[in-house]
Amino acid sequence: MLESLACGEFSLGDALKIVVPDNLIKLLKKIEEGSSEHRLLLTQIFRHFRRRNHQKDGVDSKKDEKINKLKDAIYGLKEKGRLIVVEKEESEEEIERSLEGIYPGGAFEASLSLRRNFLRDYLSIIYSWSKRTGGIVLERTKRVFSDMGGYIATLHLPEKVDYMVDLKGKVLNVYDFKGGKGVRFFIACAVGVAGMVSPPFGAIGVVITFMDP
Repeated sequence: MLESLACGEFSLGDALKIVVPDNLIKLLKKIEEGSSEHRLLLTQIFRHFRRRNHQKDGVDSKKDEKINKLKDAIYGLKEKGRLIVVEKEESEEEIERSLEGIYPGGAFEASLSLRRNFLRDYLSIIYSWSKRTGGIVLERTKRVFSDMGGYIATLHLPEKVDYMVDLKGKVLNVYDFKGGKGVRFFIACAVGVAGMVSPPFGAIGVVITFMDP
């Protein structure tokens, strides 16, 4: 949802806090220092998670403006005390192992403190936080779930239906979604399941439920 935050496709309620991994903050600082390598990385991430019908619509011509708006949005939340930064050390080894094969190659690698795969670290940190707290993960499209499909089981649990319907109402009241039917977001909650072993997916102890608000 980072690109959507930059584009103003939704606004946050007055009391809502947003959680981001520390590697995003480090990436934005590198960009602020003038690093073209890190600016390109963020542009590639925007492009990767964009809806298919927006892949070739010329939006990249405004990529610098979009990155600057994202920085302003993140730093604005920090100034208001509404930004929670999750450190890499809080990432669960179990989830890191499950995602170690995702995004192979160097397309999403960058030197922050060490040269690492940015997206792999981002997802490991944020889903570790979600699993630990039950916090909501908000995505602009289903792309991230497709990417993780072979690594973490993406399931809609029938016993969670009532909870998710109630959650949907609460989220829609908190977020102001703009753009009408053309804007679709997906809500995910990582739920720890003691003793769950799912060999086809290679993940232990985490299930993701998601829905279109």
